Amino acid sequence: MRYLIVFTALLAACAASPQKLVQRAVDATGGAKALNAVHSYHMSSEGTYLLAPYTAVVHYRDPGDWRWDMDSDQMKMNAWVLGPGHQVYMSAGGKAIAEKGQARADWIMHMLVGNAMLFPNRLLADDVTLSKADPVVIDKVKYPALIARFENSGSVTFAFDPKTHRVRRVMFTMLNPEAGEMMPARIDLSEFAEQEGIQVAGKTHMVMGEGEKAMKLVEEVTGVHWNPEISEEVFAVPELQAEVEIAVKEEPETLIAAYTFVGSYEKIGEGIQQTMEWIAKIGATPTGPVALIYKGPPPEEMSQAKTYIQVPVRIETMPPKGEFRILKRRAFPMVYAKYEGPVAGCHLLFGTVDQWCKDNGYHRTGPWRVQYLSFDPETEQCTAEVGYPARK
Repeated sequence: MRYLIVFTALLAACAASPQKLVQRAVDATGGAKALNAVHSYHMSSEGTYLLAPYTAVVHYRDPGDWRWDMDSDQMKMNAWVLGPGHQVYMSAGGKAIAEKGQARADWIMHMLVGNAMLFPNRLLADDVTLSKADPVVIDKVKYPALIARFENSGSVTFAFDPKTHRVRRVMFTMLNPEAGEMMPARIDLSEFAEQEGIQVAGKTHMVMGEGEKAMKLVEEVTGVHWNPEISEEVFAVPELQAEVEIAVKEEPETLIAAYTFVGSYEKIGEGIQQTMEWIAKIGATPTGPVALIYKGPPPEEMSQAKTYIQVPVRIETMPPKGEFRILKRRAFPMVYAKYEGPVAGCHLLFGTVDQWCKDNGYHRTGPWRVQYLSFDPETEQCTAEVGYPARK
């Protein structure tokens, strides 16, 4: 009899209208009065991404100013979504870049989804359209779901726990800058606890992509404060870079010294140094900038990440094959953007290059390349060309 009652309850939950699902989630999360009373918040967390630890902080205030800071040994990153028009900026400790196209839409999505997971009442806003979705199966259990279409952003599926009525899983698509295509993403919420009258998921598990190449991020909340006074400095964007110029150039056929460095990205300098020492040892002369090539997403274990190092060279006598090699590189057209700033910020231009190619009819034909024209090891500032091979 007990199983029949539970089964009947699950059927009723799955049959509920989207508005009813949201209202139940509102009641289960703290109630409309408590949720509507929050107009700003500060949330801190810590987690792991690609098995590397990081800390993060989110600041938000109505009607729509949001800032996200992430700091780890791998990289430092800041993102802003500001104002009713949702202007998006990113920085890696240097000048900021204004995001456009799909990269901009993804950051807006992050803000809207993050707020809706905390405050499900925001799914009832005028600029959100709700529709019914097929139940989402999690661990062989069907969870009632709805689709929320956010104006000027995209569609997100929310699945609700049929017992607690709180948000259990969120699913959407986002740009995979490594592959230049859209990929599925999901966020699972667990370990809810009351934070000043509101139930907050203490742990989130995000998976981006599918199968063995999926990237995983696990995050735990370390502090929450509702309605704090947030200074204007928090939402002040650093000086913007000059308008990013995109160009297409023909990379010539040439000999290259090639080395596959295995190790975490912050140690890539060791691989470059080893390559340059080998070039000097075999009597070759560098004739162009050092290029780093990234193929596919990083592995789950960062110490096993592969970076392909290439340096154009001139050489009289070919050395024997080994860990380092001299290869003949064919000519190819490359779409690139020029970057000036911290080395860790080169990836900020991935979205810019992708959007330009989409707007101008270019199709990517090879992996991402970062070609360093100059680098100061003391300040870690660089001038680089960021892009990939592409054709119309």
